[in-house]
Amino acid sequence: MDNSRDPWMARCATAACVASRWISGTSIVLAGIALYCLYFVSAGGALVAAAISIAAVAGAAQAYLAVRIEFDRAIFESFAGAAAEAAGAADGFDRAAQALGLLFSGKAGRDFTRRTAGVLSLVKMAFLVFLVQLALLVAAAWMPG
Repeated sequence: MDNSRDPWMARCATAACVASRWISGTSIVLAGIALYCLYFVSAGGALVAAAISIAAVAGAAQAYLAVRIEFDRAIFESFAGAAAEAAGAADGFDRAAQALGLLFSGKAGRDFTRRTAGVLSLVKMAFLVFLVQLALLVAAAWMPG
Protein backbone atom coordinates (compact mmCIF):
# COMPACT_ATOMS: atom_id res chain seq x y z
CA MET A 1 0.00 0.00 0.00
CA ASP A 2 1.32 3.41 -1.00
CA ASN A 3 1.29 5.72 2.03
CA SER A 4 3.17 8.56 0.34
CA ARG A 5 0.05 10.74 0.31
CA ASP A 6 -0.67 10.33 4.05
CA PRO A 7 1.51 13.24 5.20
CA TRP A 8 -0.11 15.47 2.58
CA MET A 9 -3.58 14.40 3.65
CA ALA A 10 -2.57 15.25 7.21
CA ARG A 11 -1.34 18.67 6.06
CA CYS A 12 -4.59 19.32 4.19
CA ALA A 13 -6.63 18.33 7.24
CA THR A 14 -4.48 20.60 9.41
CA ALA A 15 -5.01 23.51 7.01
CA ALA A 16 -8.79 22.98 7.02
CA CYS A 17 -8.76 22.96 10.82
CA VAL A 18 -6.76 26.18 10.96
CA ALA A 19 -9.05 27.86 8.41
CA SER A 20 -12.13 26.86 10.40
CA ARG A 21 -10.98 29.06 13.28
CA TRP A 22 -12.43 32.07 11.44
CA ILE A 23 -15.84 30.45 11.21
CA SER A 24 -15.79 29.24 14.81
CA GLY A 25 -14.63 32.60 16.13
CA THR A 26 -17.26 34.49 14.17
CA SER A 27 -19.94 32.07 15.33
CA ILE A 28 -18.97 32.49 18.96
CA VAL A 29 -19.13 36.28 18.54
CA LEU A 30 -22.62 35.87 17.02
CA ALA A 31 -23.62 33.83 20.05
CA GLY A 32 -22.45 36.67 22.28
CA ILE A 33 -24.48 39.14 20.25
CA ALA A 34 -27.50 36.84 20.52
CA LEU A 35 -27.13 36.65 24.30
CA TYR A 36 -26.78 40.42 24.48
CA CYS A 37 -29.98 40.82 22.46
CA LEU A 38 -31.85 38.37 24.68
CA TYR A 39 -30.96 40.17 27.88
CA PHE A 40 -30.72 43.82 26.90
CA VAL A 41 -32.96 44.31 23.86
CA SER A 42 -36.67 43.81 24.44
CA ALA A 43 -37.92 44.14 20.87
CA GLY A 44 -39.90 41.44 19.10
CA GLY A 45 -42.22 38.70 20.18
CA ALA A 46 -41.86 35.09 21.17
CA LEU A 47 -40.77 33.97 17.71
CA VAL A 48 -37.97 36.53 17.63
CA ALA A 49 -36.85 35.47 21.10
CA ALA A 50 -36.91 31.80 20.05
CA ALA A 51 -34.78 32.46 16.96
CA ILE A 52 -32.27 34.46 18.98
CA SER A 53 -32.20 31.80 21.72
CA ILE A 54 -31.48 29.04 19.22
CA ALA A 55 -28.71 31.17 17.71
CA ALA A 56 -27.20 31.60 21.18
CA VAL A 57 -27.38 27.85 21.90
CA ALA A 58 -25.74 27.19 18.52
CA GLY A 59 -22.75 29.09 19.92
CA ALA A 60 -22.31 26.39 22.56
CA ALA A 61 -22.36 23.73 19.86
CA GLN A 62 -19.83 25.77 17.92
CA ALA A 63 -17.55 26.02 20.95
CA TYR A 64 -17.62 22.22 21.28
CA LEU A 65 -16.83 21.80 17.58
CA ALA A 66 -13.99 24.34 17.85
CA VAL A 67 -12.40 22.34 20.68
CA ARG A 68 -12.74 19.06 18.75
CA ILE A 69 -11.34 20.60 15.57
CA GLU A 70 -8.41 22.14 17.43
CA PHE A 71 -7.65 18.78 19.08
CA ASP A 72 -7.70 17.08 15.69
CA ARG A 73 -5.54 19.86 14.23
CA ALA A 74 -2.82 19.14 16.77
CA ILE A 75 -3.00 15.41 16.04
CA PHE A 76 -2.95 15.84 12.26
CA GLU A 77 -0.10 18.32 12.54
CA SER A 78 1.95 15.66 14.32
CA PHE A 79 0.99 13.10 11.66
CA ALA A 80 2.17 15.51 8.95
CA GLY A 81 5.45 15.98 10.80
CA ALA A 82 5.99 12.23 10.93
CA ALA A 83 6.30 12.22 7.10
CA ALA A 84 6.97 8.66 5.90
CA GLU A 85 6.01 7.21 9.27
CA ALA A 86 2.59 8.88 9.44
CA ALA A 87 0.77 5.54 9.48
CA GLY A 88 2.93 4.36 12.39
CA ALA A 89 2.30 7.64 14.20
CA ALA A 90 -1.44 7.14 13.69
CA ASP A 91 -1.24 3.66 15.20
CA GLY A 92 0.63 5.04 18.20
CA PHE A 93 -1.99 7.76 18.60
CA ASP A 94 -4.78 5.17 18.45
CA ARG A 95 -3.21 3.14 21.26
CA ALA A 96 -2.65 6.22 23.43
CA ALA A 97 -6.13 7.62 22.78
CA GLN A 98 -7.74 4.29 23.63
CA ALA A 99 -5.75 4.07 26.86
CA LEU A 100 -7.04 7.54 27.79
CA GLY A 101 -10.62 6.69 26.82
CA LEU A 102 -10.63 9.22 23.98
CA LEU A 103 -11.11 6.73 21.14
CA PHE A 104 -13.52 3.85 20.75
CA SER A 105 -11.95 0.60 19.60
CA GLY A 106 -14.09 0.63 16.43
CA LYS A 107 -12.36 3.82 15.25
CA ALA A 108 -8.82 2.54 15.76
CA GLY A 109 -6.79 1.56 12.72
CA ARG A 110 -8.58 3.79 10.21
CA ASP A 111 -6.64 4.80 7.12
CA PHE A 112 -5.82 8.44 6.44
CA THR A 113 -8.64 8.81 3.94
CA ARG A 114 -11.22 7.99 6.62
CA ARG A 115 -9.39 9.98 9.30
CA THR A 116 -9.26 13.03 7.04
CA ALA A 117 -12.93 12.61 6.07
CA GLY A 118 -13.79 12.58 9.77
CA VAL A 119 -12.05 15.85 10.58
CA LEU A 120 -13.39 17.48 7.42
CA SER A 121 -16.92 16.51 8.48
CA LEU A 122 -16.34 18.40 11.75
CA VAL A 123 -15.16 21.46 9.80
CA LYS A 124 -18.22 21.26 7.54
CA MET A 125 -20.47 20.91 10.59
CA ALA A 126 -18.90 24.04 12.12
CA PHE A 127 -19.64 25.93 8.90
CA LEU A 128 -23.22 24.63 8.90
CA VAL A 129 -23.75 25.73 12.51
CA PHE A 130 -22.44 29.18 11.58
CA LEU A 131 -24.79 29.44 8.58
CA VAL A 132 -27.82 28.36 10.63
CA GLN A 133 -26.90 30.79 13.37
CA LEU A 134 -26.46 33.64 10.91
CA ALA A 135 -29.76 32.82 9.17
CA LEU A 136 -31.60 32.79 12.51
CA LEU A 137 -30.21 36.16 13.52
CA VAL A 138 -30.95 37.76 10.16
CA ALA A 139 -34.46 36.31 10.21
CA ALA A 140 -35.00 37.56 13.77
CA ALA A 141 -33.96 41.06 12.69
CA TRP A 142 -36.62 41.06 9.98
CA MET A 143 -39.44 39.42 11.95
CA PRO A 144 -42.27 41.73 12.89
CA GLY A 145 -42.21 42.63 16.55
